[in-house]
Amino acid sequence: MKKKFLYIALFALTLAACSEQEIIEQPSTSPEETEVQLPADVTSGELLIKFKPEMTAILDRTMTRATRSGSAMTRSGIPSTDEVLDILGGYHFERIFPVDSRNEERTRTAGLHLWYLVKFDENTDLQQAANRLSRLGEISKVQGNSRIKRAYNTGNYRTYISEAALQQKAATRAATNSTFSDPGLQFQWHYNNTGTNPFDNPENGAESIAGCDVGCVEAWAKCKGDPSIIVAVLDEGVMYTHPDLKDNIWVNEQENLYSDEDNDGNGYKDDRYGYNFVTNSAIISWTDTYDTGHGTHVAGSIAAVNGNGKGVCGIAGGDGCGILFVKGKQLKKLGMLIVQDQIWGRVTQNRSQGKATWYFCDEFHLLLREEQTAAFSCEIWKRFRKWGGIPTGATQNVKDLLFSPEIENILENSDFICLLNQASGDRKILAERLNISPQQLRYVDNSEPGEGLLIYENVILPFKNPIPKNTQLYQIMTTRLGEGATV
Repeated sequence: MKKKFLYIALFALTLAACSEQEIIEQPSTSPEETEVQLPADVTSGELLIKFKPEMTAILDRTMTRATRSGSAMTRSGIPSTDEVLDILGGYHFERIFPVDSRNEERTRTAGLHLWYLVKFDENTDLQQAANRLSRLGEISKVQGNSRIKRAYNTGNYRTYISEAALQQKAATRAATNSTFSDPGLQFQWHYNNTGTNPFDNPENGAESIAGCDVGCVEAWAKCKGDPSIIVAVLDEGVMYTHPDLKDNIWVNEQENLYSDEDNDGNGYKDDRYGYNFVTNSAIISWTDTYDTGHGTHVAGSIAAVNGNGKGVCGIAGGDGCGILFVKGKQLKKLGMLIVQDQIWGRVTQNRSQGKATWYFCDEFHLLLREEQTAAFSCEIWKRFRKWGGIPTGATQNVKDLLFSPEIENILENSDFICLLNQASGDRKILAERLNISPQQLRYVDNSEPGEGLLIYENVILPFKNPIPKNTQLYQIMTTRLGEGATV
């Protein structure tokens, strides 16, 4: 049920009101200068503010009164803050992370309960508003509500290949293993590289190396998946009704789509399959104009059902794992922080049961653009391994990673790093950060697809593994518009 809040103007209290509630005495705080961050793509009419811990009691009392009365909350209950909000014409004031009794203790430990969203008229000068609020001693941080956009070409749309075409292509290649019956598995050489692939071209030096894969066959011999493990995917929409995905999609049994009720009390209505922070609803679409199919592809790589004779294999799709989907055409840090917090909760739960957790994050640079998500990501990289977690990040935007103050800690806590072609400015910084020699840098300087460097501790290993364009494998795997397989 949506929480509503009541604003009571302290300077206009009547005697009757005084008899029902105590007068708020604002704790003294030092008027130290606070940091103001207003990105170029900031959302008009919105600011995110973080209060100092000393304000917790006042904020909690104001929220409690508002919840009991059922009115919308527009003020904090802190006299000096509310005075500035009056001057600026603020009309909306809410805690960013909803109260969830199951996770409230962790939310407060991380200080996330101190973050609030304030809304003004869209024509309000946000820089001026931020400057006014930043001068208040009770506020530790003020920043704009920026939008996060795709890093890849949004003009590229999904390329369809029919089941019949996939079966036909699979029949042209001798089976290399019979682990599962999925026709696409024979083309997933990165799962199991036997050293003999249809794209091999010895005359051009393009030969497969047996065992150059992620070791799926060996891993599957030990475990083919665990339905209790939930993998959160932050991406576009996902086709959760897809025949190769539907049996492994996470389902929140307490929620029902379109019911307009928050049955599990976590602050989000109808979140049966996940949440769409673009539309602030639980409707996860996959046919939207802006959907390129990327989200469904990522979900399939993780948990496509194995052994069903359809499509491809998922790394954890044998005995299953759950896919929790969070859609983000312009995913805000609010959604990312919530998902990160849920992931940490899952890691903690799995550790208590003696289970490991694999955390894979595509477009990883998005998490390092914002201070809160970057700090959380750094904490994940530092602590996950001690708790049985395996964090993995992938990105095309290295510059965003390199300029994050947290990247040094993340790199130092990474066992493996794989580098492909890098821009000139990125190469220089990477060479300094990772001690890459000029000779080694040649492998990421105007290199072709499939060429790069693998870094493990103090070992830097160049590799070349191109896929010729005239092969069936290239046609199936390429993401370039017009080069994919035809139906």
